[in-house]
Amino acid sequence: MARIGIDADGVLADFNSAALKVARKLFPEKYPLDFKIDKWDWYGDDGDAIWTDIDKTNNWWVYLSAYYEQIHPLTRFLVHTSKHTIWIVTARRQGAGLTVAKQTAMWWDSLGINQFNYVGVIPVPHPSTKAKLYKTLEIDYSIDDNGPTVEQCDELPNHKAFLLDRPWNKDAKVKNRVDNIGVMCDIIESEGK
Repeated sequence: MARIGIDADGVLADFNSAALKVARKLFPEKYPLDFKIDKWDWYGDDGDAIWTDIDKTNNWWVYLSAYYEQIHPLTRFLVHTSKHTIWIVTARRQGAGLTVAKQTAMWWDSLGINQFNYVGVIPVPHPSTKAKLYKTLEIDYSIDDNGPTVEQCDELPNHKAFLLDRPWNKDAKVKNRVDNIGVMCDIIESEGK
């Protein structure tokens, strides 16, 4: 039985497309249809206005699109292996509506994944706190799209961290960079945890 930490936004949920819609609403001239997100803080000085709009939108986190190319291999893994403890660990900001944990759980449930494993949600105040949480909870594996988070997790004993390759994390120096969450799932299966 493995204990697995999975980041939500950038790994399972498409935060950037939803935030880009907000940016286009507020600053249409700055964010054309061909705007490419290739860095972590792509919104620069517009971030405060974008986050203000997000924060006042009731239950904003419930309505994000999923990265189905990541969800499908994770679903196969969860259906074919059991007794894992899966934590969705997210640094989402609290805005209007339900708690971040409840919104994230509702989003997860909306995917309709038949769960044979325990899945819970842990909101954290900042991505930099994830490594400490994983150490405390003795999480065996984690996957994230934030380079600094994975770099910190790479230093944990008895932990294998994976960076999901994205345009905004190309400069990260990590041990395990994968292009799909399914690679992590295959490794977990092969290691027999």
